[in-house]
Amino acid sequence: MKEALSGIVVFIVLAVMLLQADDELRPEARQLLDMASTSEPSDAYLYLMGIFAAADEEPMAVGARIYASVRQGEQAFLNREAEFSYEDYPADKKLPMPDGDLLCGAWEAGCLGRLFSAKDQYAEMLQTHATVLARYKTFLALEDYRTLSSPAVVSAPLPSYRYITVANRIAIMQAISTAERSGIDRAVGDLLSNTTGLRSHLRQADTLVGKSVFLLAVSENIDVLFVLMRRYGYQLDAELPLLSTAERSFELPMAIELAAIYGVYTNMDGHPEFWNAGDNFPGWATRIFFKPNMSINALYPVYARIAKYSLLPPVAFASAVTEDGPVDIEQSRLRNWVGTVLNQLANSDYEKHVAKVFDVNTKIFLFNELRSLDSLPANLAFIVNPYYDSPNTAFYSENGRGVCLTGPLRDTRNLRCLRVKI
Repeated sequence: MKEALSGIVVFIVLAVMLLQADDELRPEARQLLDMASTSEPSDAYLYLMGIFAAADEEPMAVGARIYASVRQGEQAFLNREAEFSYEDYPADKKLPMPDGDLLCGAWEAGCLGRLFSAKDQYAEMLQTHATVLARYKTFLALEDYRTLSSPAVVSAPLPSYRYITVANRIAIMQAISTAERSGIDRAVGDLLSNTTGLRSHLRQADTLVGKSVFLLAVSENIDVLFVLMRRYGYQLDAELPLLSTAERSFELPMAIELAAIYGVYTNMDGHPEFWNAGDNFPGWATRIFFKPNMSINALYPVYARIAKYSLLPPVAFASAVTEDGPVDIEQSRLRNWVGTVLNQLANSDYEKHVAKVFDVNTKIFLFNELRSLDSLPANLAFIVNPYYDSPNTAFYSENGRGVCLTGPLRDTRNLRCLRVKI
């Protein structure tokens, strides 16, 4: 009887030990996670972190000071010494930003119309917020952007992208004013230069937020450029280049997204307080039900597929997002029950983010197709849709104010539509 009980005890102990064992990270998952971390400095990141500094302070110095505090907070959090916190810049000292109707979303009905009809407000806007515009141009010239904060600390602050969005709108106002006061040639040059800077940062962007901000800004500049060209009878000699592989790539954003989840998972590992189970609940017991590496190995194919999608030709992307089913995420109810549940919650719809890249590429394609026409035809059947390699999919929108193409996913920001008149 004692031997039988001893055998049962040994079996239970061995079973508990085996159920605690986590898998090794698969090599390709480790490779993607390693891309999320960097030891290289980034002046562009520091500048953007401090772009809101008061007019009498240097954004780079303020950004470096904030980042130093962020790093200190990250280290304390990752060492499980304290909750993450950092010393932010005083809100009442931040460089003021404009607000109001002129900062509406370019995709919103009537937004660009209000912008073009409010030229009497430009002078005050440009004078009052000259520092915002100057800092924006300084930032666009920087070419070493990498997110320096740890993706493992999801509560770390994001850079102040709102200043980029607002300053881009001010730069567009300046171009519209320049067309009227100094000539269309200079205005076109300013818009092309602005777009080049934005595309440089689209290429450098390593987060979903950054990609989205710069894509929307590029889209807005192309719309305004085309409207001004039509209004002043200007024809651009060269085509706008389509987005490059580097501009389209979502490999780094996916690496950072996966690293953020891995950071959350590893912080939960063996720590019952994350489960509200109390300090008396042993850490080894939580490992029976949750294994970070096993969870990330199961999630990796989702992120790898998004990175792959971003580099496909338009026809292949359209086919993939409509015909491919969801990624079959490996499940293990026995060894990783909690991880299986969490992975289901973490599986976001990333395809819509990649679709924005292809939609902006479609807008550039439309620009190139229509830029040299003396007048826009009533029949747009001649335009071959890059998504389907077929004609008869272009149409006028907003009572002829835009030319659009159909696409595989819903376009809520008019990225597949080129504004042709106000």
